[in-house]
Amino acid sequence: MINVSVIIPMYNARKYIAQTIESLITQTYPNEKYEIIIVDNGSNDGSLEIASKYPVRLLTEKKSGAYAARNTGIAAALGNIIAFTDADCIPKPDWIELIVKELSISNTQVVLGYRRAVRDQLFINLLEKYEDSKHQYVFSSDHKELYYAHTNNMGVRSSLFKKIGKFPEINRGGDSIFVRQVVDHFGCDSVRYCKDIEIIHAEIWSIFTYYSKMAKYAYYRQRHYQITNTKTIYNRDRWQIFLATRHHYSLTAFQSLILLLLLFGGLLAWNVGDFMGLLHRC
Repeated sequence: MINVSVIIPMYNARKYIAQTIESLITQTYPNEKYEIIIVDNGSNDGSLEIASKYPVRLLTEKKSGAYAARNTGIAAALGNIIAFTDADCIPKPDWIELIVKELSISNTQVVLGYRRAVRDQLFINLLEKYEDSKHQYVFSSDHKELYYAHTNNMGVRSSLFKKIGKFPEINRGGDSIFVRQVVDHFGCDSVRYCKDIEIIHAEIWSIFTYYSKMAKYAYYRQRHYQITNTKTIYNRDRWQIFLATRHHYSLTAFQSLILLLLLFGGLLAWNVGDFMGLLHRC
């Protein structure tokens, strides 16, 4: 009996897809209790041929966009738990097992995990520590408007999609809109963060790719501002998260200074993306 459906949208992921699938077929969770669904979104680089060599369910979605592909996977899923990751992510061996464990907690509808970059370097490591502290801060709060999501490391009870619908099929941010609907219906304690649920994000390999993603998120958030109904974290919250990061990870004065500079760069990238999105709306 299938208990978990892992859904992966795929578009031209030849470089990573084999690693992603291999990390999923060697999970500690019993193989007979989960399925891997890969939804191709028009790849033309040989990704589909690579994926077809593995014991996975291959689907196609002609409509461009990862959320459209995820929704196609949801419609075909057999599991009562759906785990989402991306074609450039490598889940840890206990990834599925921990998602199932977290979703067994009363009222938990969604669980989000930790994302680690593929490269081990000072700048990225410091930002990962800050992101972990930010997740702890946001998902332990009762401020619904701060809640967000990331579908490259996320588990959901499948019944939830019948209750509140699937992902909005927009370019970016559909996962955050979905999670906001979840907390509106079930309360803040329905969404949890667990650091032990970990994936390696192969696409994030430098500070520049990190900033580029921040600018893109801000751009699309501004474009869809009227329907996201979310707020960015205030500067006073950022400062509290920075202090929590410094304390929890015992950062040195030098590391703390570097992190502050990195956060300033991230804020600048976000503001640039936000401004470009505002221009597009106008």
